[in-house]
Amino acid sequence: MAKYKISKNGVGSIPKGETFIDDSAFKMCKKLTSIVIPDGVLCIESEAFSGCINLKEITIPNSIEYIYSHAFAGCKELTSIVIPESVKSLHRYLFPDCDNLSSIVVDEENNKYDSRNNCNAIIETESNTLLHGCANTIIPDSVTEIAPGAFTRCKNLTSISIPNNVKSIGNGAFFGCENLNNIIIPESVKFIDSEAFARCNSLTTITIPDGVNIAENAFEGSPCNNKGKKLTKEKKSTVTFSYEGQLDFYIDGECTLELTSKELELFKKFNQQAKDEDADDILAYFEEQMPESLYDKIEAAINNQIRYNDSEEMIEQEGINCFPEMSQKVFDSMTMEELIERYMDDNCDGIYEFIIENIEINE
Repeated sequence: MAKYKISKNGVGSIPKGETFIDDSAFKMCKKLTSIVIPDGVLCIESEAFSGCINLKEITIPNSIEYIYSHAFAGCKELTSIVIPESVKSLHRYLFPDCDNLSSIVVDEENNKYDSRNNCNAIIETESNTLLHGCANTIIPDSVTEIAPGAFTRCKNLTSISIPNNVKSIGNGAFFGCENLNNIIIPESVKFIDSEAFARCNSLTTITIPDGVNIAENAFEGSPCNNKGKKLTKEKKSTVTFSYEGQLDFYIDGECTLELTSKELELFKKFNQQAKDEDADDILAYFEEQMPESLYDKIEAAINNQIRYNDSEEMIEQEGINCFPEMSQKVFDSMTMEELIERYMDDNCDGIYEFIIENIEINE
């Protein structure tokens, strides 16, 4: 600390010619209220301003290339920060316990990071990973991963919307967000890492879709936990629907799907709308109106059923002729289900063009 000075009014200074701000340079310095880092400084080392609870303003010059972990941790009065064009590397856990941080901006000319759509966050541009956020962060739809520690101990964060492109939530991403009380995990999320929501004291319920891989201690110390207490998993119901339509001939059949209550509600809604509007092809109508994930489920179910029925009919008519490389002995030993699966793999790679004129939903 000896080489770093603080004036009587709390303004910090860096010696001329310095290119690094050392580890813990101003750590726990309660007198520090503002600092302008001079041009020419390349690096802010770990915990350089950690625990500076009265630091309100910091100006980072367009020479800084590296900022290391916990550089600003515990700067409770810091309200905004601008990351300049020059920054090439940001370590994790930059802003834990920055209780009043509400504005995070990355210079538009920075090639490595961005704060797209005025999101109040730092995003790694190439990977679409959100690295650092604050209480005012709005996660853009283009984000695919929330990095470890992204919102660690962000005490003023009460709720946040995770978009349906996020695939993973990293270790400690929301650790210690003690006022976070509302969050919905979208179906795109496949993995929630350890301590992702640990010690979120106000998080009493959370909705998680089926199929998400959750680390054992992801909710450790939170009212929600991995054992299911106050942790609600989105229920799915089995829905059967029948269809009628045209291929080169009249087709009909019955399919079974597992849908969430929301998906079932949308299925019913758009099916009724299609009928009310006299749609010639209900599936084509669905494709234009429905969420893509729901449409894909319905279309795949009908397509597979059509392929299955057509395969069975062909095998019954042609028998062993459908399998030029199979011996009669092997053919005779296989069940119809096994033969259909084999035939579909070998002969039904393409998707039939079909028109669905009617769907009836039976819960």
